[in-house]
Amino acid sequence: ANYERLFLKQKPEEKRYQYCMISRGGIKGLLPCSLRYIDGDAYLYYDITSKQNIAQLFEKRVMTRQWLLDFLWNMRRVRREMSRFLLEESNLIWFPQHVYQDLEKQDFYFIYMPYCEQSTGFDELMEYLIEHIDYQDEGLVEYLYKAYEQYESAGEVYLQNKIYEDAECLKAVEINQDIYGREVFETSIEKTEAKQSR
Repeated sequence: ANYERLFLKQKPEEKRYQYCMISRGGIKGLLPCSLRYIDGDAYLYYDITSKQNIAQLFEKRVMTRQWLLDFLWNMRRVRREMSRFLLEESNLIWFPQHVYQDLEKQDFYFIYMPYCEQSTGFDELMEYLIEHIDYQDEGLVEYLYKAYEQYESAGEVYLQNKIYEDAECLKAVEINQDIYGREVFETSIEKTEAKQSR
């Protein structure tokens, strides 16, 4: 098993709600987490077995439109899960080195840090995406730059729904045939959501 370890500057109140929720696990999109003490210091251990962070993943390759759609869908899902479990969405960590993907299942996993009082890195994530997207895809580049500008001006409000609404422009219509030879039109986002719900 592989783990990412994050140091807690202050001794945690283990019985507070957010610590209890992430320790029990089972929340879709969150890395399983446990609280451990080493020489009196407290650490959160996140299980990253069989997963790779996106900073490593895109060292020598570019991000495609479909990859970004998959990422946005997972991002929306985990934020909805936070609301469902009454967890603060602002405690999700977005630094590229802390966002993980299971390359076999193509799912994304995020770190939740209870009662986080430091930067969670969404600015850095947006800058990283802009640096690593496929610049031959003009539509993708245009969307991401606009999304970054919107986030810079509106902050958390933009992340509620607008970022996903704006991503509608990334839908690429593909023509497939069903078993009877009829043409079936399916968008990338529909394919993504169907794949993720299986």
